[in-house]
Amino acid sequence: MLQLQLGLTKTYNLFHTRDLASDAVAKASKVVALDTEAAHAAILALRQRHIEMDNAVLKAYGWDQEVDLAHDFYEVDYLPENDNLRFTISPDARREILQRLLKLNHERHAEEAAAGLHDKKPKASASRVKKKKLADEVNESEAPYVTQELSL
Repeated sequence: MLQLQLGLTKTYNLFHTRDLASDAVAKASKVVALDTEAAHAAILALRQRHIEMDNAVLKAYGWDQEVDLAHDFYEVDYLPENDNLRFTISPDARREILQRLLKLNHERHAEEAAAGLHDKKPKASASRVKKKKLADEVNESEAPYVTQELSL
């Protein structure tokens, strides 16, 4: 980013460009005497670092032998249709990881609940307590317009 004099958005726009060419990097950068080949290589290296980070996280969970991330360019369904192409893990890998994380979350919650770390009844939030206190203080005969939906 320093070399190219680019912020995060422009850097990651390049990162997610499928057929990234040196001239596209040069065009995005405001550096006059830019080494375009080195700049292009830096964006490609950033992609490689993302792959390495994703693989390290997968290994930390012990899933590295079971899930193939298959990094490539994919259209992601949670972004606008005209800007949804991203360099990321495959949709199948994404679904598998999300399912595993959900299962792990449920297992951890069950362990914590068994250890008595979760109350059965949620505590009232501070804003709910304030609203109730204020509503109790208001005499309905003096202010008939006050309701349970009192907002602070």
